[in-house]
Amino acid sequence: KDPIIRPQTKAVAIPGVKDPDGKQIYDFTIWVTASQYALNTIKQVDYQFGHKSFNLKTRISSDGSNGFLVSYRGWGCLSGMVLSVLYKTVPQMSCTLICVKA
Repeated sequence: KDPIIRPQTKAVAIPGVKDPDGKQIYDFTIWVTASQYALNTIKQVDYQFGHKSFNLKTRISSDGSNGFLVSYRGWGCLSGMVLSVLYKTVPQMSCTLICVKA
C-alpha cells in the first residue's frame, strides 16, 4: 500500500528530424509509477506544460494501464512541470506534484 507516486520521463531522438533552427526533434513521454494499490486509486493525471512553445498547455490521461502516460514531439524537455493527480475515492481531492529537473 505504498502511496508514493513517481513521475518518469523518456526522450527518443527522431533520426534525421530537426526544427528550422537545426535543433534535434524528440518524442517525449511522461508517466507516473506507483504501487498497483496507489495506481488503482487514481482517476486521472493532468500534466501542465508551462513553456510558451506549447500550444496545448495541459494534457490529461485517465488510462492507468500505461501509468497515465502522455507524449509530445518537440526539440526540448522542460526543466520543471506540474502534475495534478485526481483520485477516484475522494473526487474533490487532488495532489499536485511540481517536478524540477535536478
